Amino acid sequence: MRSLLFDLSAQRGLDAAAAWIQSRFSAQLAESGTLRHSYLDTFDWRVYAAGGVLELIEGKAGRRLLWRSLGGGEIYFNQPIDNIPRFAWDLPQGRLRERLGPILDVRALLEMVTSKGRMRVFQVLNEDEKTVLRMELHEEHVTPPGKTRGVDLGLTLQLLPVRGYESELEHAIKLLKRGLGATKVRRDPLESALEVIGRRPGDYSSKLAVQLRPEERADAAAKQILNVLLHDMLANEDGVRQDLDTEFLHDFRVAVRRTRSLLGQVKGIFPAQRVERYRREFAWLGQITSPLRDMHVYLLSFDTYKASLPEDRREALMPFRGFLERHRGQEHRALVQALDSARYRRLVKDWRAFIESEVPRHSSLPNAMRPVLEVASERIWKVYKRVLKEGQAIRPETPAPVLHELRKTCKKLRYLMEFFRSLYPPKQIGQLIKALKGFQDNLGLFQDLHVQQESLIHFRQQMREEGVLTPATEQAMGLLIEALVRRQHEVRKEFAQRFARFSTKDNRQRFRRLFRRQVDTTAVAA
Repeated sequence: MRSLLFDLSAQRGLDAAAAWIQSRFSAQLAESGTLRHSYLDTFDWRVYAAGGVLELIEGKAGRRLLWRSLGGGEIYFNQPIDNIPRFAWDLPQGRLRERLGPILDVRALLEMVTSKGRMRVFQVLNEDEKTVLRMELHEEHVTPPGKTRGVDLGLTLQLLPVRGYESELEHAIKLLKRGLGATKVRRDPLESALEVIGRRPGDYSSKLAVQLRPEERADAAAKQILNVLLHDMLANEDGVRQDLDTEFLHDFRVAVRRTRSLLGQVKGIFPAQRVERYRREFAWLGQITSPLRDMHVYLLSFDTYKASLPEDRREALMPFRGFLERHRGQEHRALVQALDSARYRRLVKDWRAFIESEVPRHSSLPNAMRPVLEVASERIWKVYKRVLKEGQAIRPETPAPVLHELRKTCKKLRYLMEFFRSLYPPKQIGQLIKALKGFQDNLGLFQDLHVQQESLIHFRQQMREEGVLTPATEQAMGLLIEALVRRQHEVRKEFAQRFARFSTKDNRQRFRRLFRRQVDTTAVAA
């Protein structure tokens, strides 16, 4: 069903436009008064990225949730709600949850920007007193941060058609254009509202996007990447503190891991003593965030764990959920204390000062002043060869720790390719990252299943010590561990096929063309 948004800013105001509508249509006033209009989305803009806008409209008649396309060309959902949804599972049952739920996944809905103002809502009736069209007039303003006076967003009219009355809609549009000078909005009201508060849609993404120049000095390019990673880390800090959703901590940790990886992988661009200090500090940051992330992972997996058990054993697992919830709260409080510590504040302050400082005009470090394309290609090629060597050494009887080492090498390669992907043809490096990811998924799942087995054994012992482990829960957890062992064996059998797919002749040639050629060219030039 279509929804049409029109700009009526040329009119004298809401009251005049409302009076005109009532004089030209058989329009029944359904709602009038003040409104609070919030645009909801996840921190990483998943609704907007999917081409939609989610609105919470609050007036005297109550709350209403409207999900429409960007620009107002189509309406997906529009109905009253009792409670403001925070997660996908809080959405009303039915089509909305089915369609919007996969977009949100585990992310929380946040108020990205809120406007206030007045509204008039009309039901347009036909000769049979049936509603054939709904008209909503909104006159709103947004108050910028730190200001007391709002910025006017103008007057908008939204038409919400009723199925089966398309001719009435077309007739209404003609009248509105001719009589009110209604013009289709050129810019979505969401974007206009965000501009007032100094934001733009998509201003945060977990995807690393850094534009580098091939001839740029390696030390300057590295600082550029590290600056983006610090921004990502700090952007997620408040969400971690407030415990808004689990992905804030996930993205915070990814930024920390990427920072450590770049410092360890690209050598000879920063003084060794300084690199060692910051690698040590970021390792500490990774350690203090791990316990809470573990709780998040197991809580997110709980429903899957429960569903994998025989039906008569599922309820016996509930004490385990209670254990996880209690420890999640404890670990969150401990992490917030660490983030409040002088050590963390000093790390952020000193690290920011270092990466924002200008690189020295001259450097004696071997790679600092070299073009970043040369340094990146050398390192990527070297790590890629290590992945092939380690992968080719894997046999059916190879122990799990060896596969874990290969997984870590693959992660280093993946990070390097993502750090420097702007230096290479997008399609070519995109293909190689995708191929690597397919192989990594197998190694990652194998390691995760191994860790989960050990963790469940550890949790079971903790529950026993805390006196909350019943015989039924112990049996249920034992069944889970057995299922994880079986699944790990299945994943292990897939390794050879996944590695073969990654290390095909075509892929080896692609890696060689993209990275080895640059290494060879540099050697000849030298």
